[in-house]
Amino acid sequence: MEAKQVKKPTDKKFVMIAGIIILIVIATVTAIVLSRGKHTNSRSSSVQEIEEKLNINIKEPEEAESISYDIENNTIAKVSYTKTISNGETMHFVMRSSSSVEEDLANLGPSVDFVDQPIFMTTACDDGSEIEVEAYVALDDKGDMKYMKALWMDNDKYYSMVTDDLITREDFLQEVNRVIISNHIPF
Repeated sequence: MEAKQVKKPTDKKFVMIAGIIILIVIATVTAIVLSRGKHTNSRSSSVQEIEEKLNINIKEPEEAESISYDIENNTIAKVSYTKTISNGETMHFVMRSSSSVEEDLANLGPSVDFVDQPIFMTTACDDGSEIEVEAYVALDDKGDMKYMKALWMDNDKYYSMVTDDLITREDFLQEVNRVIISNHIPF
């Protein structure tokens, strides 16, 4: 008589479980590598280069100091500056703009948690256009308002303004309003 080789059902289960474990390990390693690779690549630039390379027209901030222009990740225009506000204190502003909605324009780091309740503002431009703005505040570890961001869309571009040394919400929103009016291009 011939002896039949019988496969045990546990062999199939073992192969399937090993395959699933291998897939999970590969997916985890891939996710870790991709998340570490996502960093901001920034280089110094100029208004002219931003307009030529990114097709984003940015006006120089009014009454500002320490102005710097950068291009981040070859897709985001960034303008950083300081400005003396109404009470004589200095606040730092960072405006970013991109043609892509997928970009993280309000990048203040993972440790900043903004409130869920937005502050809505409408900016009326000289040509009658109205730009809708959503702004958010975040507290520092002492519970004081320290961070603020505003997001809007205009001229088929996406914009953000952030600060990490908020003095007052009103002064921040006045600067956002001024920047929108200054950079709006009538259709």
